[in-house]
Amino acid sequence: MAHSPLLHDEPLRQHSDHDRIPPDGLEKPQHNPHDRQRPTFFAGRLENWWLGELVAVLSSCALVVALCIILKKYDGQQVPSFGTWFNSGITLGTLVSLLTTLSVAMALSTVQECLSQLKWLWYSGASRPLGDVETYDRASRGLTGSVQLLWKLRFTPTASFGALLTIAHLAIAPLAQQSLLSLSVPVVELDGKATIPSTKDWGENRQQTQILGMPADYASISPGMKGAIFNGVFASANVTINDTLPICTTGNCTFPDYQSLALCASVADVTPRLQNSTGKGESRWCLPGGFCASNNLTTNSATYVVANISSAVTQADKNAAEDAVQSGSLNYTSLAFADHVTPVGDFYIIYTNMTENAWAAVEFVLDWCVPTFSTQVTNGTAVTSRRPDPFMNFDAEPGYTITGHVGGEEVTVDPSTHYTLQRYLNLSLSGLAYVAEVDNYADSDQVEKLVTFFGIGGQGTNVSATRADGLAALDAMLANTATSMTNYMRSRLQVDYVNGTAFAQQNVVHVSWAWIAAPIVFSAASLIFFVTVVALCSLHRSVKPPLWKSSAIATLRCLDPRLHHGLGGAPGRMASNGAADKQSIHLVRDGEGWMLVQGTSTKATSFEEAGIALTGYK
Repeated sequence: MAHSPLLHDEPLRQHSDHDRIPPDGLEKPQHNPHDRQRPTFFAGRLENWWLGELVAVLSSCALVVALCIILKKYDGQQVPSFGTWFNSGITLGTLVSLLTTLSVAMALSTVQECLSQLKWLWYSGASRPLGDVETYDRASRGLTGSVQLLWKLRFTPTASFGALLTIAHLAIAPLAQQSLLSLSVPVVELDGKATIPSTKDWGENRQQTQILGMPADYASISPGMKGAIFNGVFASANVTINDTLPICTTGNCTFPDYQSLALCASVADVTPRLQNSTGKGESRWCLPGGFCASNNLTTNSATYVVANISSAVTQADKNAAEDAVQSGSLNYTSLAFADHVTPVGDFYIIYTNMTENAWAAVEFVLDWCVPTFSTQVTNGTAVTSRRPDPFMNFDAEPGYTITGHVGGEEVTVDPSTHYTLQRYLNLSLSGLAYVAEVDNYADSDQVEKLVTFFGIGGQGTNVSATRADGLAALDAMLANTATSMTNYMRSRLQVDYVNGTAFAQQNVVHVSWAWIAAPIVFSAASLIFFVTVVALCSLHRSVKPPLWKSSAIATLRCLDPRLHHGLGGAPGRMASNGAADKQSIHLVRDGEGWMLVQGTSTKATSFEEAGIALTGYK
């Protein structure tokens, strides 16, 4: 077989596969086949197969699975701590970072080896620029080389995929860190206390001190209830009295809906029921039942009655009740609230403001009720809302306990306490308001407070208030009064308690699974890339390339010596002067080995054939 001449025009001599003189004239050293120890099974698999890369990429996938299992276990749980290391707590975030980094590193090692192997596939059966060796080598080492490969090789599918994986690995760990959040959420505190008082019955013992105007056989109102009434009546207009506060040791509690005996207030405009009964020398406006406001101008022309607050009970009913103190309550004649059987108080306000010189009338009522309460405590602030009582009416017979029924449970009010409260409110809230010359007067402070809502004298009077404004202000004041009285009833010692659930704020793990897709996709893509490269190398149709991967020794040993002449010798500027890109090489078999040879032939499959093709080279 003919061989190409050496650089000094000396013909090549015949030689065996183990005793070939290379084209540079240097004789190969003789090797004893027993000098090198035969590799073990696993060492051979690591050198001549894909065992190391397969283990690495599968380990990467296993680490991602382990990461998902750990995050699933702690998702929604208290933030864990895994001990200390160098005086620092090892947190779940540390573990996520460690597993993600290891997974990416192991997958990347496989990707890099596969990219290095692709350069041998690149030269198998085709001549390519020698500079592509360096392009592939740089791509397997980092970001800039991968970008260079994408640009220089014009996005070759398989190699470009590996280059993209090399670029993408830089973002995997930061993205995975975004998946882990710590949220402060309430959790049940077993040692916490959450209770709120409620009551299903009400009664007070008789007091020794009687109130002026109260019949002798009636019990006196207790100081606590008197204080509750006036606390509501004289509360500031911009203050809303809260319902009974719960006991919540943790500052965050929830309670089931519950019912409690309470007082409810209602307000209605009854102006359409007013009748003008003005006679000679008198201005008189009346409601049905004989409830009137009158200015007798002949008596004292300088004094004008501008409001009359009277209990909606006729004088005859009052007299009858006084004659039978122990047997019944006051009988009210209601116009707007006839369905209230057992009101604690029912009143009319007949008034005029001097600006409009028009008379109007309002009715308001306080009555027993059993509303449904909803209470919740959040960050130490208690909020209670009421839903209307579907069982407003209580059964009441003279001398007997006032009873109601809610969900099969009986609610009771002591009759003596009820009658006493009626009498006290009747005495406290009734009276006149009038103008004498230029000054405003009222029979009591509470009467003055009530009429100020309708533009009638006194401190805090809103002279520009409309009738609707007055009704809204009166409704707010009565709601405060009813709430204040209810709170007093629920504050005594002999009450029931509704138990709630106490919560404590606790930091828990929240996993955003969308971000975990980053390491999952990267490991899966690395596995797909590995399988693709192995398949391409195994099924290559032209020349099945050797499994050299990133071996630098293999690159040095297989380079055709004649290429040194074309590269300008051994100096290290060959990468900068473009000589490597001008040299075309391809991979051929050299006996039992391989060699990168110069030339553009794609038909030569052995060194001998390539040498024949290169005959005459100088």
